[in-house]
Amino acid sequence: MGGGETVTEAWHLETDASLNPSRARNGLPFAGGGVVLRDSHLKLKFARAVELGYFPSATHAEYAALLCGLEIALGEGVRAIFIRTDNRLLVEQYSGAWRARSSGLPDLLARLRDLAGRFDSFELRWGPSSHRKTRPDGAPTADTLARKAAGLGDR
Repeated sequence: MGGGETVTEAWHLETDASLNPSRARNGLPFAGGGVVLRDSHLKLKFARAVELGYFPSATHAEYAALLCGLEIALGEGVRAIFIRTDNRLLVEQYSGAWRARSSGLPDLLARLRDLAGRFDSFELRWGPSSHRKTRPDGAPTADTLARKAAGLGDR
C-alpha cells in the first residue's frame, strides 16, 4: 500500500438458519435466522434472532439470514467484513464452484453478490456448525438465535 491509503479492519459476521417443519405453511417449513455481528476487535455489536418466513430448503433460509446480516452490517457503516456460515453449498455457489440452480437460489445469489459489492472488503468462509449455545464471552451463537427465531426449543 502506498502512502495515504488506510486499511479498514474487518468486522465479523456469523449467520445461521433453522427450519421448523412443525410451523409449515403450504408445505414450506418456517425459518428463523441468527445474526451475530462483532467489530474488528471481536467486541459484540449485534445479536438478534430474526423470523425469516417460509422457505423450500435450508439453503434458501441460510441465504436469507446472510442477506439480513449483511444489510445490518451496511446499516452500521461496516466497510470490510469477514463472514462465517455453516452452509457449504452457499459458499460454493458464491465462489462459483457450484451452480445455484434450484428455484429462487439464482436470485438470492445475485442479491448476495450485489450486497458483497457494497463492501470495500468481503470474505465469505465456510465453518462447521458447533451447535454451542454461547460463545466464550457469553454471547449467543447464530445457531442458538436461529433456533429461537424458528420456534424450536433447546436441544
